[in-house]
Amino acid sequence: MKLLVGFLLLLHLSDEPKWTSPDSPRLLNDGLEALFNYDLKTALSLFDSLIVLEPHRPEGYALKSTCAFWKFVLSEKAADYDALVQYSDRAHARIEAYLESHKTDKRSKALATYFLAEHHLQLGAANARRQNFAIAAIHFHKAKGLYKDALAFDPTFYDAAKGVGFIEFFSSLIPDSYKWLASVFGYEGTREEGLRKLALARQHGIYTRLESAFYLAMLNYLFYNRYREAETELLSLSKDYPKSVALNYALGSFYFKLKNIALSEHYLKKAIDDGGSDNEFSAYALFRLAELQFRLNQFADAKQSYLRYLTMLDLDLDHAQTHYKLGLCSELLGNRQEALTYYKQAVSNTDNPDELYARRKAKEFSVRPLSKAEINLLLARNHFDAGKHDSALAILLPLLQQEVSLNNDERAELYYRLARVYDETGKHDDAIRFYQKCYGVKVERERYLAPQSRLHLGRLYARKGEIAKAKDELEKASRYISFDFEKELRREVKLELAKLEP
Repeated sequence: MKLLVGFLLLLHLSDEPKWTSPDSPRLLNDGLEALFNYDLKTALSLFDSLIVLEPHRPEGYALKSTCAFWKFVLSEKAADYDALVQYSDRAHARIEAYLESHKTDKRSKALATYFLAEHHLQLGAANARRQNFAIAAIHFHKAKGLYKDALAFDPTFYDAAKGVGFIEFFSSLIPDSYKWLASVFGYEGTREEGLRKLALARQHGIYTRLESAFYLAMLNYLFYNRYREAETELLSLSKDYPKSVALNYALGSFYFKLKNIALSEHYLKKAIDDGGSDNEFSAYALFRLAELQFRLNQFADAKQSYLRYLTMLDLDLDHAQTHYKLGLCSELLGNRQEALTYYKQAVSNTDNPDELYARRKAKEFSVRPLSKAEINLLLARNHFDAGKHDSALAILLPLLQQEVSLNNDERAELYYRLARVYDETGKHDDAIRFYQKCYGVKVERERYLAPQSRLHLGRLYARKGEIAKAKDELEKASRYISFDFEKELRREVKLELAKLEP
């Protein structure tokens, strides 16, 4: 694989100004592979060596900035953002100088303009991560224009197609409250057009072939439920890069979503072991492993994994979830006092919908213990999430016999959990009946259950080919307001309705 990529690099770069050293293409290739493996120390060292040999070219400077970008995006630390800005400023100066000295060579102009676009894309994404959305939009706008300029200079510079495709895909998912920004900056294109451009970069790119292949797999998995295509792409990459911590984390998360417990655990543990204690992707993998153990009702193991994760990385993104789950683990292990300590630490200031839910539930359970029904519903949900449908029903059906003793929130969740089990096991009539019973209950706190029931019911009708009913349920799901996971649900409804368009 390395020989093939090296050959392709030499082939593609043959019509640009010659490298000063014959070692340069190898250093570039090895650095890109280290970056893909999320071995940032090795990647930075290789790019430094490339700069020594090619101080006039933009690659080494720009790709060092890319390393800093990924470090910040995964750590969210202010110091890492400052480092990104410093690397980015140096890269920007080098790119501008290269562009100035190669005004007459279209291929060189395309190269420099592409890296200038990458500079703005990364600053846009970093500012979006910091929730500076207006600044992010300005950088994204500049990036998109520069990617298009690069393609205009040289239509065969397919790395730039990656950038255009990436922005087109995600601009279609801008929340409604920020649509005015999209219109101001002239975003256009569709998700499918974005995927097509990413596919071009995967096939023909120099710098972004691996990155584009990874993006395509993850977009197919996360947004389209095209699991077979995503799995094929990820496993193909894994065959060539078995020690990629990022890739193994992605595979572990992929199989987690598919409820393939054994494979999820295998890849998550591989990401943890290969990355070590100072690798952000390893920390993400450890958090996901804790979620997997919690899903298996292995609360002592889950507790230890959550605690170990906190020693590696405590992100605002999942701070509340971590401490809420630690509280649940402690309470289910019989230590109510310890649980109270964790519940009180479940605070966060992010917009992550899981955080808002975790904060609310932690606050609720800090003033009262879980009821017996809530414990059973939690255990049943974990069985369902682990793919153990019979075990879930073994808990839920006895609760159904006692439904009159449940409060409205417990009853609505019981109906919802039964509907989800019946839905996934192909018992559509029962699933429809319980989805309808769920959203018919007047709940007090668990307001997310009704719109979630309508979302899944809409999906069920779509699978059955009853398009009018599917649209009706999805549109009704979108009309609910002020509930947990609201932004996520609106995004999913939007995607489901798009699938129903002729």
